[in-house]
Amino acid sequence: MENALQCFLQYTEICETGYGENPESGDWKNLVAISYSKLGDIYQAQGKFEEALGYFEKETVLFEELYATNPRSESLKNGLAIAYYKIAGVYLDWKKVEEVVAPYEKCLPLARAVYANNPLHVTWLYNVAFFCRGLGSLYQVVDRKGEALPLLCEAVGYFEELYTRTGLEAHHKELEDARADVFAGSGGRGVKQVL
Repeated sequence: MENALQCFLQYTEICETGYGENPESGDWKNLVAISYSKLGDIYQAQGKFEEALGYFEKETVLFEELYATNPRSESLKNGLAIAYYKIAGVYLDWKKVEEVVAPYEKCLPLARAVYANNPLHVTWLYNVAFFCRGLGSLYQVVDRKGEALPLLCEAVGYFEELYTRTGLEAHHKELEDARADVFAGSGGRGVKQVL
């Protein structure tokens, strides 16, 4: 892990230098953002949450700037959603559950927008299902149960579509898990009774 850290620190330095020499270059900015993401991943894996959060926040600022200049880019929209998700993941690992909600809430509209523009793409379908279920589950934990159930039901719908399209057993398991979340969150009623 330490070798990977040293490699990415050197890579980040190269990217930052390139970006510093070409501040108008979206490509260099994107490379710096990705390098910050990799450093955040390494620090998070090491349990160094403060360092990880710092890099993920820097990554997010860059992706916000990139997305603001090119709001039609699906890859930048997805990159920004993932950047917010990584911040939420650090807070979750750090056991700061209340802090997880705000960045997670920023993921879902981006994932929905990407999927709406690419409805045939199963990766985007999976992402929106995953974020609906994740945010719904978070709302249950932080006692926002009224907001949780509609998201969990929405996740079931997306996972049903995903399983229908792919037939993959892994998606069937996620569908069943999402249905169980709705059952538990609705006082024992199933999705059809909730809707």
